[in-house]
Amino acid sequence: MNMDDVTVGTKSFYRPEKIRQCLESIVKTDLDFNQVIVADDGDITEEKEEIYEEYGEKLPLEVVDLEFDYGLGGSRNKVYDKMDGEYLLWVDDDMMMPRSVTVMKEILEKRDELGGLS
Repeated sequence: MNMDDVTVGTKSFYRPEKIRQCLESIVKTDLDFNQVIVADDGDITEEKEEIYEEYGEKLPLEVVDLEFDYGLGGSRNKVYDKMDGEYLLWVDDDMMMPRSVTVMKEILEKRDELGGLS
């Protein structure tokens, strides 16, 4: 399924191992997403920089460096402001990419009255 109109958004704070697992799960889908945006409101450590560099080579990754402890709501808004896809798929950094993502997109395309799925 064509996913070039889907932006994946997530937030990171302190857990570099979790953001690595999340990004790796996106790579493993073999889906070509329009964008992957990480809103990071923690300290961007050397470890995180290495993760972002590594996955920036594998994904259309954009990292938004936010004010410390900016918060979940503000982080989601920043991702929304930066996205240029038609659809936004939000995953928490401790989640793996759901296998049903293509099914969710199919449902949204067929059901105009729906504003979102979870």
